[in-house]
Amino acid sequence: MMVVSGCVLPDSRDTVSADKQSVALTHTLTPPPTSIPVRLPSPTPDLRVLELSSDNFKLTLEDLPEGGMYKLPYFPSCFSPTNEECALASDLFEGPHLNYEVLWDMGTENGTKYINDTGRVEGWYVWYTRRAGFNKYPGIIYNNTIRFKTIEGAKMYMDVYADNDQNEYARVEGFDGIGDYSRAYVMYDEAKYFLLVFSHKNYVQRIIFVGSDKEIKKGLVFDLADKLLLRLQAAHATNLQPVLTETQVPALNLSITPAASGLDLRIIKEEPKGYLLSLDDLPIKGRYYLPGEDWTSPERNSEIIQDWGGERGREYITETGRLDGWWVTYRRRENSELLPLEIHNNVIMYETSDGARVYIDKFSTTNFNIDYVEVDYLPAIGDASREFVLKKYGKFYYFFVFAFRNYVHRIVGYGLEAEVDPELIEAIALKLLEDLENAPLSSP
Repeated sequence: MMVVSGCVLPDSRDTVSADKQSVALTHTLTPPPTSIPVRLPSPTPDLRVLELSSDNFKLTLEDLPEGGMYKLPYFPSCFSPTNEECALASDLFEGPHLNYEVLWDMGTENGTKYINDTGRVEGWYVWYTRRAGFNKYPGIIYNNTIRFKTIEGAKMYMDVYADNDQNEYARVEGFDGIGDYSRAYVMYDEAKYFLLVFSHKNYVQRIIFVGSDKEIKKGLVFDLADKLLLRLQAAHATNLQPVLTETQVPALNLSITPAASGLDLRIIKEEPKGYLLSLDDLPIKGRYYLPGEDWTSPERNSEIIQDWGGERGREYITETGRLDGWWVTYRRRENSELLPLEIHNNVIMYETSDGARVYIDKFSTTNFNIDYVEVDYLPAIGDASREFVLKKYGKFYYFFVFAFRNYVHRIVGYGLEAEVDPELIEAIALKLLEDLENAPLSSP
């Protein structure tokens, strides 16, 4: 549970509890607006999906009732909007929720199963608080938008994960017919928590209202759901992408130039775990640590197929000759230093050096948030390298990937922009490169 403005919110952004017993709301509910779309069966289902990042469909301040005087929360010590503490405070209340964060939130085993089962791509969360004294409206309104690879993945979330492994919430009737699938829950703690979850195409919307019975009205629930649904419907009308079948996959024209005579084609055959980023590679003054056992894990080819989708995953493994991988994430303990809050490393082993280069050129941006921008801050490292940045609401992600022989290293620095220095990531990359350069070599 997380405490905000005297109220408690669930820790997990994607999952919510639900009792298997249905209960009725304790206050009188007004009839739903007649404009709410009702899902009707179609003889020829439209399986096309939308590939816009989920923050395009978040709940905004303009969507909320004016009378509530809603705002993004901030800390009382935050007087200047340019203050770094303010930026960090805002960072807590709105931002992306990427798949590796799901692994941290849910644990590696549960998180991996959820991502693999549903084909989750990415998500966005935001919450707003009502100004004091405006008790006609909920004290907190929270929204989480989640994008999946397929419509079936969103349906899987609704069927299995919307109320998975929880027992504090109880199902509420009377909220069917919103989007493709919908359901609602209620829980009473220090306040009333009312949750509406619905899906449309390959997206899921979750809205949590926190307040009293008189503040959480059914009309407001339907009004905000209607706004989010119409936003998704409008985007789907013009931006739908076809779902490729096996016979529709375009032929690949990728060609690899034959190796020149005398070129050193030897490879590293030791397992990738031995070349994973270690605490000794990180700045001592940051006092970095591994928060738990689920912050590091192997990444087998079977997981790639499940995570990327069968067709795309097998294409990647076949074209690159991927063999195995590992990942780890360290967190900074010392808050007074301008260093990344978290540093993530993923090391991947391929059959050949050509396979590692194919990954860099063709697959290194797979499953990226579309707002990542490729930059050119650092000189090339290893045999080939690329770098990207994502800036969103005070969060800054710097992503660096390089290949050496048949290995690839992916390094991500995360925190405030002032904390994530590309030159630090470069220094880490050079240490990892040195380990690979000193590795024993074998014939392919």
